[in-house]
Amino acid sequence: MLFNTRFKQKPPWPWLSITTSIGILVIALLVGHIFHATMNLVVKVEDDYREIIELKK
Repeated sequence: MLFNTRFKQKPPWPWLSITTSIGILVIALLVGHIFHATMNLVVKVEDDYREIIELKK
């Protein structure tokens, strides 16, 4: 008896497009989170620098 094995070679298109879309979304969210955290750190360092300058005066 011969079974239909066409999907064992590669995933069907809807499944592939859904997983690709979710993967791109996750990567975009991670990059956005890293950018946001970096900007918050830069602002905190600038504020600390201004505070040190004020305390020196």
